[in-house]
Amino acid sequence: MRFLETNASRITALDFSRTKIDDASLSSLAQIPNLSLTELCVGFCRLVTDKGVSALCKAQPSLKLLDLTGCRSVTDASLESVCSACENIRILRLGECRVTDLSVCKLKSQHGLRQLDLNAPYWVTSQGLSQGLCSTTSPLTNLTSLNLARCSSVSDSFIVEMTCCIPHLLDLDISSCSIGNASLRAISARLTNLRRLRLAWCRELTDSGLLGTVDMDFQFPHDDDGDDELGHSLCTHLHHRFPHIFSLPKQASKKPLPPKSEHDLNEAEFRPLTNLRSLQLLDLKYCNRITDQSVSQVMSFNEMRCLCLSLCTKLTDVSLAAVSVGLPNLEELHLALLGSVTDAGVREISERLHRLSYLDVFSCDQLTDRTIDSARYSTTPIRPCVVLMYLCAVCTGISEYAGFKLKRDLDHLVLVNRQHQCSRKPVQHLQKNVKSHMFFGCYIL
Repeated sequence: MRFLETNASRITALDFSRTKIDDASLSSLAQIPNLSLTELCVGFCRLVTDKGVSALCKAQPSLKLLDLTGCRSVTDASLESVCSACENIRILRLGECRVTDLSVCKLKSQHGLRQLDLNAPYWVTSQGLSQGLCSTTSPLTNLTSLNLARCSSVSDSFIVEMTCCIPHLLDLDISSCSIGNASLRAISARLTNLRRLRLAWCRELTDSGLLGTVDMDFQFPHDDDGDDELGHSLCTHLHHRFPHIFSLPKQASKKPLPPKSEHDLNEAEFRPLTNLRSLQLLDLKYCNRITDQSVSQVMSFNEMRCLCLSLCTKLTDVSLAAVSVGLPNLEELHLALLGSVTDAGVREISERLHRLSYLDVFSCDQLTDRTIDSARYSTTPIRPCVVLMYLCAVCTGISEYAGFKLKRDLDHLVLVNRQHQCSRKPVQHLQKNVKSHMFFGCYIL
């Protein structure tokens, strides 16, 4: 406090994320004379509640960035305080906060809002979001970034409406939302400036959505939530066969079609995913109904830097061939748990994608030591291929010796290849790896 009081006139941004700051401290801080904050981050501060946020907003109305991510005690009262006191707010992060439709609908007054993070808003529905973001009188047309990940109540109706009202989005995360091909077609047709699109765990998406075509009459049966087609457990990574207790229905029951909306696309307006020419990041993790048929046709993005196809279990080397040709500037590729991918597909990736610096082939069981060799000997006129690989125990065809040879030849490589062993040794190795390389990533389902 003494430091802040002394330097109040020069301080505009403070970050207290993951500290024990509480409401009393936040109120005292906000009322320091001559302090005019434009940015404040108190993410994952468990002791911050509505009382502290209200005092902050009243004392610091000039705030442009407010990060309340992970503050589980923050509710509708906090969002209402922000909407009433902070007219200049530009970036608002409310991930995992306990806000509902009652306060989200009041976001329509924040015309200057640029970035909104409502990650895991379990009490927010499409109706509340529609009223707050897509108001007929004042939609938030300046919004460029929207995160609705893990909002299971978000449906096609809101996404289709949102693409009409907020056409300038650059970053959209609707992972684990209850959306289907209608949403993807609307995104592809209308959000043409989009740079980052995250659709992970949207299991209703099919080839028709990626290709921008009319949905097929038949339905693919859903895979069980815990197992893949062969009965392999996806949650524990233990590849054993488990019998299904209940048989899946032979034909999915037909759901009644939703009523037509004024925002719906006509069939003539359908566009494939390639219509998003500026796309730099695409996450399709566990969209396990898509196949080579669509992926091989839509992988054509000159600006693409990061692609995630992990757990898309129907993909094969055909898709990898399309990726190697259509994404020339790709730097990061996730292929974890693709059981049909072989050495030939990875070799083509290594030979063609010269900017690739991150390759995740976790649990691709058909890969062998030949994949390691393709990473060792694939070169460009400028420098050797730089590949960061995750080759864990379930890559049964890759020997530990091959991994050590690759690590020796590419001294910049961070290689996780010791989980062939049991007990606590892998954990000890990972801790050592973090200290020695100062960089480490882990694969999280």
